[in-house]
Amino acid sequence: MENLKKRIFGIVAVFVAIVALITGVLILGQSSSLSLNKGNQETIVQASMPSGAVSNSWYDYRSSTASNISGGGTLASPWLIYSGRGLAYAAYQMKIGDERYITGHYKLMNDLDMRGYYWIPMKEFRGAFDGNGKTIKNVILNDKSSDSGSLGLFDTIKGGTVKNLGLTVNYGFTISGGTENSVGGLVGLVDASSDVTIINCYVRGHISINTERPEINVGSFIGYVNPSPSAGTTITVTDCFSDANIYVFSSTGKIFLGGLFGYFGAATAVNTANTSRVIAQNLLFYGHLATYNTTKVPVVSGIVAKVESEPVAGGETHSLENVYYDSTRCSNIFPIGAEVNNDYTNVKGLTTDELTVDTNLVGFDFVNVWEREEFTPAEPNKKRLPRLQGFTYPVTIYVTLTFLLYNEYLNDYEVCAYRYVVQGDPFNDWPQLPDRGDGTKGVWSAVDTDGNHYDFSNCTYSASFKGKYLNEQNCVDIAYEAYTYVNNTPKKHAHIITYTGEIGGKAVKIPTPSYGGYTFSGWYADANLTTLYDWNTILNGDITIYLKYTPSVYTVRIFDGDTVVKTYTKEHGSTLSGDFEAPTKEGYTFKNIHWNKNLNNIYSLNNTISSNLNLYLEYSPNPVSVTFHYEGTSEETGQWTSLTDIVNLFYGDVLDLYPLLEPKYGYDRAEVVWMFEDEEWDRETPITGDFDLYAKYTINKYKVTFIYPDLLDGVLASSGKSKTIKEVIVEHGQNVTPPNETEVGNFVGYKRSTTKWDDSNFAFITADKTVTALFEISAFKITFTANGQNFSFEVNPGQDFDISNLPEVPARVGYDQIPPYWDLTGVDFTDINSNLNITAVYTINKYNVKYIMPDGTSTTIVVEHGASITNPPDYNVGLFERVEYSASSNNITSHLEITVKVVSYAYIIYIGAGALMLVGIILILIKLMRSRKTSAIPTIGSNRLR
Repeated sequence: MENLKKRIFGIVAVFVAIVALITGVLILGQSSSLSLNKGNQETIVQASMPSGAVSNSWYDYRSSTASNISGGGTLASPWLIYSGRGLAYAAYQMKIGDERYITGHYKLMNDLDMRGYYWIPMKEFRGAFDGNGKTIKNVILNDKSSDSGSLGLFDTIKGGTVKNLGLTVNYGFTISGGTENSVGGLVGLVDASSDVTIINCYVRGHISINTERPEINVGSFIGYVNPSPSAGTTITVTDCFSDANIYVFSSTGKIFLGGLFGYFGAATAVNTANTSRVIAQNLLFYGHLATYNTTKVPVVSGIVAKVESEPVAGGETHSLENVYYDSTRCSNIFPIGAEVNNDYTNVKGLTTDELTVDTNLVGFDFVNVWEREEFTPAEPNKKRLPRLQGFTYPVTIYVTLTFLLYNEYLNDYEVCAYRYVVQGDPFNDWPQLPDRGDGTKGVWSAVDTDGNHYDFSNCTYSASFKGKYLNEQNCVDIAYEAYTYVNNTPKKHAHIITYTGEIGGKAVKIPTPSYGGYTFSGWYADANLTTLYDWNTILNGDITIYLKYTPSVYTVRIFDGDTVVKTYTKEHGSTLSGDFEAPTKEGYTFKNIHWNKNLNNIYSLNNTISSNLNLYLEYSPNPVSVTFHYEGTSEETGQWTSLTDIVNLFYGDVLDLYPLLEPKYGYDRAEVVWMFEDEEWDRETPITGDFDLYAKYTINKYKVTFIYPDLLDGVLASSGKSKTIKEVIVEHGQNVTPPNETEVGNFVGYKRSTTKWDDSNFAFITADKTVTALFEISAFKITFTANGQNFSFEVNPGQDFDISNLPEVPARVGYDQIPPYWDLTGVDFTDINSNLNITAVYTINKYNVKYIMPDGTSTTIVVEHGASITNPPDYNVGLFERVEYSASSNNITSHLEITVKVVSYAYIIYIGAGALMLVGIILILIKLMRSRKTSAIPTIGSNRLR
């Protein structure tokens, strides 16, 4: 991490160091500033990159998860941005050309802190971006952030709206070579293909650029405004402010630097209806501007550096109204730099004091849109500059410097002036002490009222200082000299300032000026730069304090395309000559080294190095040759023959020139395939050296198709069979075997002819061939089947059958109620092309069997011929009764009536009972008769004969 911080600090130091040949005057007793030659703008030491900034870009950390971005990109459901990853994801989708994101609606849901990774700008934007009163903080750009020549939060805006957005930036980069470039805090280039509106936005921070391009356009809001691509478009920027500090350094190119805008391009319009306009209203800039250029005078302005327009009917193409800048911070510059004649309203510079009065800012709505900065009670007199409502601004910590002057009438010190300085910033805005006219000099003490020596190069706490008037004998001159220290040799570089000090007092620790190519390295008491100056030294005479500057150290990266292949660490003023050694590259020879990736601007190794550089290698591909080998074109030739070598090729080329070979008999259907070693040559393969290709010929293949004759078309259609019997693929010169009898098949009504095929030559096939099987007509049979009898008729294929010849259907016993008939469903007797089987339809007879009951009712049962009734109707009878039927119900062959009778069998019982009684009587009589006979027989002795 320490190495990373050193590297980042080195990059930042480059931009500070470029401000070469600074001459400044810091005079005790009057307000002064350090100024850059040719620019005449107040300079502020460049801020460092935020800690944690690395070389990786936000693209490497983008994410589309719901916690980072959601929505659908529409007006009703905009893309909702919750984090830096979500914003980076949207920017990446724009970069790859996804129209949903380029033209989508966005809403920022949180303040975003982009610290830690380089930002890659959003491209080609044509949507609607609602910042929702949020701020995107710590946007970091470097020279790898864009590939289109425009840099900012947005690379390019081509249409749509950006509103309610706060932005704090830290842009620091070197641009080497190439053509013009545009840099803006919000957007590099507005290239309107449709209307663009930017409203209620602000930009804060630092923009530092070191460029060698022919022209650069820089503004804290927009680098380049181009209204011309689409006639009738309007670009509107309303209610915005910027307090960004901008530093642009160039050794060769033209600089157009404006507080808000770098350049307004020409509007190409032919009439009022088609006029393209730029409208700027209610805008404010109160940042710092600084430029440096050794060859061309920069164009610097408080609002826009250059305006171009073409006369059109009905008015000007650029309209600026109520646009102001801080003329105290940006002294000695005009609101508009290079411009055509335009009539603007309230476009001017106001002092810092004037900016604190609402009525001076005509058109600014301090009720609904604008407000004043807030300060703590410790800063009651701090100038309250305007800012936009609705944003949560970061708290700025100030220190208060109070300057006291002795009042002889009051016999006490009283406040002469207050100065408010951002904590950690340098201070040189001393209050001017009035000349009393008595030959005395007014001086301020370098020691605060608490007795501490104050570091005015880094104001860290609030303090008070006393001023006094001294006689000549009590004054000393304190000279500050800048010395360079190169190769252990000190050398005077410039006189910085001489101011008056007090005998018995201490020297003031002034802010250290920046010199291009050098880094401040300490305060010294001697010109040999061996003894550090002790700030507690009591002054007793004139002294000189020496500021040591050592050459800045730069990083020179050598690229091959997008890959860094070598890195050099070089001091300011050194060259690559003697150190540079081109890396070897297989198949290529080193040619040149260039400023830019496009390889159209050669870099000299003798150039003195004054910044970090990205240089690009150019290689020439080595020549290669290809030799083609092919076979002869006749049947007899089998030798390989070599063609003339193709030599106008280079390493990495793709071979697109191949010889046209004459066709080889029997091998002329397929194109020749070129073989490299044992594999087919891929024609998209880059060539990496000399090599040979061999022609591979493919033998022709022919299709022999066996088909049925047209005679069988009807039969084939009815059976669903294909007309093709078989297809055979054979190579050139091969024989073919025709299908066998089984494969061809038989068909009713047709038979194979004696000559089976219409072409009997199946040897040495040299072309596609169609062969037809030969068939002859055979009669079709029409068969009528009825009750076990068959009646047959023959009909030739394609003929009709005379329906009057239908045979009579034979009679069948029991099936004569409905006369039988032939089933002709779906039968077509015209154009016979198949055997027909027709059957007779018989309908069995059905009979009614009627049962007449004894009570006069009846029941009818329907039965088929020959059937029997197994369940006749029931009839209830008495105990000594039974049912009797007049006819049998078995094997019924006609309609039938059956009378049901009830027969009683009680008389049988009576007769039986009578018979039994009669038998009983007879038995009784017999017994009686026997009894009488026994009694008539005489008794012998005493026994009775029984």
